[in-house]
This record gives sequence, structure tokens and C-alpha cells, in this order.
Amino acid sequence: MIFLFLSLLQLSHTLLTDHHFPLDPSLQRDIRYKEKRFVNYVDHFSGEPLSRNNYSQRYYEVDQYVVNGSPPVAILHLCGESNCVFPTHRLFPASLAEHFKGIYFAIEHRYYGVSQPRGDLSIPSLAYLSHEQALADYAFFIESVNRDMFRSKGKTPPKWIIIGGSYAGALSAWFRYKFPHLVAGALSSSGVVIPLIKFDQFDQQIVADYQEDEECYKIVKNYHNVVEENLKNPSTRKAFIQSFSECSRIPDTSRITKAEFLFYFADINALYPQYSRRNEICTFVKDLNKRIRDVKGQLVEYCKKAYTDNHKLEDYTFAKLRDETIVPANNIRQWTYQYCTTYAWFQTPANSTPLRSVEMDVKYWEEYCANAIGTKGSPNVEHTNTLYAKEDIGKHATNIFFTQARNDPWRWAGMQEKYIKNDKLKYGFMNCLDCGHCKELYTEKDSDPAEVKEVRQKIIDAITQWIK
Repeated sequence: MIFLFLSLLQLSHTLLTDHHFPLDPSLQRDIRYKEKRFVNYVDHFSGEPLSRNNYSQRYYEVDQYVVNGSPPVAILHLCGESNCVFPTHRLFPASLAEHFKGIYFAIEHRYYGVSQPRGDLSIPSLAYLSHEQALADYAFFIESVNRDMFRSKGKTPPKWIIIGGSYAGALSAWFRYKFPHLVAGALSSSGVVIPLIKFDQFDQQIVADYQEDEECYKIVKNYHNVVEENLKNPSTRKAFIQSFSECSRIPDTSRITKAEFLFYFADINALYPQYSRRNEICTFVKDLNKRIRDVKGQLVEYCKKAYTDNHKLEDYTFAKLRDETIVPANNIRQWTYQYCTTYAWFQTPANSTPLRSVEMDVKYWEEYCANAIGTKGSPNVEHTNTLYAKEDIGKHATNIFFTQARNDPWRWAGMQEKYIKNDKLKYGFMNCLDCGHCKELYTEKDSDPAEVKEVRQKIIDAITQWIK
């Protein structure tokens, strides 16, 4: 048994929808969790027996809130597209288990962290990396826990609530829609339930977020213009990219291609507003603008700050994306495979005053995916949109609570209130300044905006009704 005081998951690529920053020490919690393994199917649809068709899936269990060994509620927290270190930065789901005197599980997504169905990340090995296989993983896990932990011991299984944020928020909504007999309800926090090819709304939202602070916007927009100008000019491009050597562990950054750098820098601009830290980055760049006259010097400091927040230039290189070696802390190749083959969400520039290069159009992304994993053209997003149509979910699904936040660029790929056509679905919008991606899932603080606290209470009220 491990006493948790500080554990931290960090990712790269804001196209990867789950980036984490250093944890505030004041948010440390005494949570006793057990790290376990579960034998799950590699392919749920082959008909091959589990004995010849299995892999080891990691999960965490917290049972310290259970009274008399019979929890009324089980919280299943989906870790999503990441190495599933116990999620100390997002403890609201664990708080729900505490509130309902229930049991809490956090489960790792197949092909991420240590939950590896195959021995490498080659394209043939990634054949079973899909949301359909992942949803079946969760179904088999729930059924097995109900049988082995409860029914076999003469106990009544708990009512399950499935929770996820971002991509995992889409999974939680899709799971309740597909398996309503297994879970009493779902929380889809900033769930990206709508795959789409041209996702210019992402950049439009980032622009709008910065424009709420005019001085900050002008500085960041100028950074963007300087990068565009230097990358466009072949005579300055190599030296310009090389000047960012302090933002990377790459020995020779002059080998970084234009396509790689464009994505890297666009993600720096998107990183902070997306994760509720626009005020922080605006304070930082305003100070830079006062202290350093040279804009290129400011840019280097800008990228060095991003580097300290685990935003690294090397993670955007094709060499890293093509690496088929399994490293539990790395998720770049797997997620690139998923969005290039299934979801797209190609972040194209805003129609006006963009904060990413105008060269980052759909063709750019198709070529990026081709270089990274060998795909041709854009993925067939209509397949997923047909099976899990937002209109059908809005009309026919029940007991799903969707949340969105004002400054989150991903909300435009999520469920909007206008799609919800029945009263068995809930929607919470956090219209607060500096409220970004999955805001309500984060560990609660007294200083949290009133809008976030209100949505959390509505979630508790909804679950109370669902488990009756």
C-alpha cells in the first residue's frame, strides 16, 4: 500500500489533450491507493479465448472510503491517452468516491504506460489501438469486478459511474451510450465526442482567449509574426531554429524541419490558455517585453518556460514519432496514430488573425501524418460520427453529464447544449475567466471560481439521482 503525497503525470503536444503542470504542494492529499494489474483481451471481437488473447492492464484502487465492505458506488476514472500515474492533479473523481462512500478505480488505456498488448509500437502491432477495443476493455473490467469482488462473495455490486476528461471524456460518454446496463451514469468532462477534419475553431478560441488581454495578445501575436517571417525565409530559417537549442535535448536543432517547428511553436501558444493558465503566461510575456528588447531573445525565454513545463521540441520530431520502442512515459506515437487514423482534429489556422501558421492547413496535416505513421489522406471521421452521432446521443442517451469551459479550445469538438434534446442529459458550462480544459476535474481549491464549484455540485446532484 502506498501513501500518496505527490505524483505527477506530464505529457507533450497540446494536440494530446491532457497536459499537466507541476502540482501545487497545498493540494497534497492523503490517499492510500493500490496499483494492480488486470488480465484483459487483446482483441475483444476475435472470439479467441482469453488464455491465448490477453494483456496486462494497469489500474489503481482506492477503498478507504468504503463502509462495511459494501460500496454503493464505484467510480471508474479513465486515464485516457497517457501513462497512467495515479492522477493526483485531478482528484475530483476520487472526491466523488469519498462523498458517496464508494470505491474508486483509475484504469490505464491500452497501449499507454505499462498496459501494452504488443511488444512494440509498429503499425501492425497498433492494429488493436481503437476506442472500440478500449470501450470493450472497460466493459470486461466492470463485469469482472462485479463478479469477483462482489457477487462471488454474496455482495450486491455497486452502481458504477464512469468518468473521463477530453478524449477519455468522449470514451465515458460513448460507454454510457453503448453500455447503459453496466454504468448508472457518466461524466464527460470536455469530452471531444465529435471527430472532424478541419478544426480551425481550436485556433479561433486561442486567439479569443488572448484577446481578453489586449497587451498580452499583441505580444504573443508579434511572436507569431516573427516566427512566420523567419521560417518563411530560407536564408534565416536554419539559424533561427538553431537559436532554440535551449528548448531541447537535441544536439543539433538546425536539423529540425519547418513542419516540425511549426507544430511545436503553435502548441506553445495554445498550451497555457487551454489549461487555465492564460493569466500566468500573459504576466510572463509582459515582463519579458519590459526586460528584453530583442524579440528573438524574448522568444527563446518563452520557449524555455514551455520547456520547464515539459513542452519539448524533440517531441515534435518525426524521429520521435517514428520510434516503435515502448517507453511507458511516452505517448506521442500512439496518440499520433489515433488522431491520424480516426479522429483528425487537424488544428488549422483561424480564419482571421491566426496564432498558427497559415501553412498548417489540412494538406499540412495529411503530410505530417504520412511522415509520422504512413497514412494517406485524412481519416474517415464519418465512421465514428455515424456510430456515435452527437444528434443521436443528444436525443436518445441518458444519464450523461457534459461539461465545457469558456477558454477551452477543445469545446468546439465537444457536445454543445444545443444538441441536447432530452432532460435525462445534463450540461454544465463554466463561464469563468481562465477556465480551460477539464477544469472541474482538478483537485478542489477554496479559490476555485464559483462557476466551477457550481458545476461540481450539479454533478454530485446528478449522480445522487442516478444511483437511486
